[in-house]
This record gives sequence, structure tokens and C-alpha cells, in this order.
Amino acid sequence: MSKEILTTTLYNKEVARDIFEIKLKGESGLKFIPGQFAHIAINQSDLLLRRPLSINSYDEKSGEFVFIYIVVGFGTQVLKTAQKGELISILAPLGVGFKVLKNYKKIFLVGGGIGCAPLESIIDAFPKREYYSFLGYDCDKSIYHFDEFEAKSKQLYITTVDGSIGHEGIVTAPLKQELEKSIPDVIFACGPTPMLKALKETLEPYNIKTYISVEERMGCGMGGCAVCACNTINGNKKACIDGPVFDLSEVIF
Repeated sequence: MSKEILTTTLYNKEVARDIFEIKLKGESGLKFIPGQFAHIAINQSDLLLRRPLSINSYDEKSGEFVFIYIVVGFGTQVLKTAQKGELISILAPLGVGFKVLKNYKKIFLVGGGIGCAPLESIIDAFPKREYYSFLGYDCDKSIYHFDEFEAKSKQLYITTVDGSIGHEGIVTAPLKQELEKSIPDVIFACGPTPMLKALKETLEPYNIKTYISVEERMGCGMGGCAVCACNTINGNKKACIDGPVFDLSEVIF
């Protein structure tokens, strides 16, 4: 059940080029499913719409949220100026998260850019699993939480478009190589649409259960405006309430 929470900013710092991490002290005891998101109010009078941010982590005992966001527009330009102690209203948790079943022992995580952030919460919520992480970035300056993923994964693959670190190219390349050696019980992925489309094409020869978190633009975040429509085999679905997590086999790119 989502609710409006008035949170206090604990810190707000740049962790990679144009990528910020903000920690907010909110309400304890919320039931959070990895992959869910929050709708963040921007503290400026002429910005009426909230901004959707995936939840990187939530501590049920302390009530502390961590969000990782990329500065791409005026709203996030304002958000990056939030100072310690500043009050920020959020609606959380929202949307449909990842279904991590008990029989999912070997898990592949596939992330692209800012889409890597929500995948980390899966590892934190279900630590006693075997994780292989495949993370793609533009360049070495856009990489964040490398140490965290490396510590929590049995195997970590990093790709960059320019080849400045890790494998050169897109994240599906090392994924293909690993699939030739072993097959996971499930794949969870989040990233830009071109990456998710490439992932679907890569997985066509395999019968692997795969769930993706789509990155659609949102308006109200509550299912009222249909801005975040996602095309599926069952018609258009709203990413904010029917997703953002969908079965990859159902999504039409």
C-alpha cells in the first residue's frame, strides 16, 4: 500500500557523471518489493508533477530510502540541489516489483545505465542466491556502485559503449557468452528500451523466464493520465500501476 511520506534529506551527492545518490529518512515498516518506485515532489512552485525514481534500497527498520537518479531535465536539476535536512514529499512504494520465487537460485541481473540501480535491491532483499550481474554504461565516468555489485555478485561483467572499461559494446555481448556456459533460473533486467529490445532478441533461442522493468515517461504516476503506456500482447498497459515490471515475453517493442 503506497502512501505520502514527508522525508528528510540525509545526503545528496554525485556518484558518477550527472548521476546522483540521495538518501531520505522516511517512515519505517513499509512493505517494499524490489523494482517498485517512488514519486518525488520537487521543491519548486512551478513544478507541479512529481518525478518517478526507482528505489535503490529501503531499510524497513530505519525508514531510510536511497535513490539513484540521472540529471536529465529541469526537475532533476532542482532535485540535485537538495541539501541535508531539506524536507521532500514522496509517494511510495508504487508499482509492481520483481517476483523473486524460492526456486530462483541462480539469477542473472542485466542493467543499463540508471537501470542498474533497482537491481541492487534484489540482491539486498534475497542475499542467499547466486547472482551474475551484467551492467552496461556509456563510459567509465558513468559507472556507479561498482564495488557494491562486485561484492554481492558471484560474477560481474561491465560493458561500456566506448570501451573505456570492461567489455566494449553493449551488455548483451557478455550475456551471450555466459549463456553458452550456464543457464539461470530467471533473468531480471532494467534499462533503456533499446537495451531491453536487444535482450529480447538475445534470449529468443532460450526458454528463460525473464522480467524487465521498463523506463517509460510518467505523468501522474497513479494510472490516471496513461502517459506511460507500454505495448504488450494483451494491449496497452500502464507502467505506473501494471508495471514497471513486466514479463519480457509479453512486451512488444
